[in-house]
Amino acid sequence: MTATIGPDSPAGRIFLASAGLVYFVLLVHAVKTRGARVGLGAFVVFGLVAFLRDMFHVWVKGSIGYEFLLPFRVLGAAPLSFVGWTITVYLAWCLAEWVAERTPLLRGIAFRTLAIAYVFGAAISIAVEPTGVALGIWRWKRLADDRLVDFAGVVGFFGPVALVWGRFTVKILLVHWIFDALPLRRTPWRFTAILVPIVFPAGFLLGSAIGTLFPLAVLLLLAILLRTPFDWPAPQPSGRRLAAIPAACALFVAAFLSAIDVVVLGLWELAVTKAPLALIALGVVAGLAAATQPKPAESHRESSACLRSRSGARLES
Repeated sequence: MTATIGPDSPAGRIFLASAGLVYFVLLVHAVKTRGARVGLGAFVVFGLVAFLRDMFHVWVKGSIGYEFLLPFRVLGAAPLSFVGWTITVYLAWCLAEWVAERTPLLRGIAFRTLAIAYVFGAAISIAVEPTGVALGIWRWKRLADDRLVDFAGVVGFFGPVALVWGRFTVKILLVHWIFDALPLRRTPWRFTAILVPIVFPAGFLLGSAIGTLFPLAVLLLLAILLRTPFDWPAPQPSGRRLAAIPAACALFVAAFLSAIDVVVLGLWELAVTKAPLALIALGVVAGLAAATQPKPAESHRESSACLRSRSGARLES
């Protein structure tokens, strides 16, 4: 098994190449649907916040709870953190927007997009983390190797990790929303935006208990003071294929990681952890397919109009 894992193994290289492919596809989607300023800005903010967090951990604490097993580093942090977190946050954001706008029970509920993004960020985590560790792309320092072959051990360790992923997804999304809306809002509290860059370092210095919730609480408070809209109008892509890209990417991630679990690693237990992400993606794809189908009455009218136009063309000829 040792010959088939690691960043330099064939499976490891395909894993990294697939991450780059998904990143590029989602970047194109962001620019096409949200415009160059918002789309590119979001990708820069998402990746930069994650990258700076890892860099700060390495510089101040000497290490972080996990370690990328990649030889390439930039200021002590791995570029894969930039790419991986950007994919996670953007996927969670897009899928959460879609569900929030199309679920009547959620309309009017404050922070609904953030809450759904938290759940979806956790679902992405529980799908990606076990495979990344088992494949040897990164490792958690407090995770014993034998936990990966036991489903209860996988859920017992990566379940709490998924909650951390969900929380960090919300934090990164809040940072982007605050700076994206800042030029559009006139408020005497605009100066408080300078606190955003120091929120995360302050949380680290406060310790693990308070420090995990401190940045989230401060970012929420700043977002409220700066009159940041928490539920932006979701972009309306022109074309069914463009609208389905985030869900298709999520489904690809779930299927691709499941194939690695079963074919390369021989760990069927890990494939089950992809079920939440796959179900979310399939639900969105099914919703998109249903939304694009014409209603029976409309379809009948269109067919009748088409027949009339054809009949008129025959009579004129």
